Amino acid sequence: MPLSPFSTISPVCGKALSMRLMGKYDKLKALNLDTATNTELLENFEETINVCRRMWEIHMYMMYGVYTAFVLFEQMTKHYWL
Repeated sequence: MPLSPFSTISPVCGKALSMRLMGKYDKLKALNLDTATNTELLENFEETINVCRRMWEIHMYMMYGVYTAFVLFEQMTKHYWL
């Protein structure tokens, strides 16, 4: 089973987020670009932008915790000259 970018959150929450986002990717990839109308292409493009925004939103939620821990560790090492 491939690693999920959400596996660090929790097994249940990470799996649910991963499945939702992967479902959106599958829907976007299902459009046949050769036969799609301009309207379908525009709708697909707008949904692609929305999915990309959601992906970055999830990424930033995880990075807040990681970055906070990094900054706190850096401050502690400076304070104790480690």
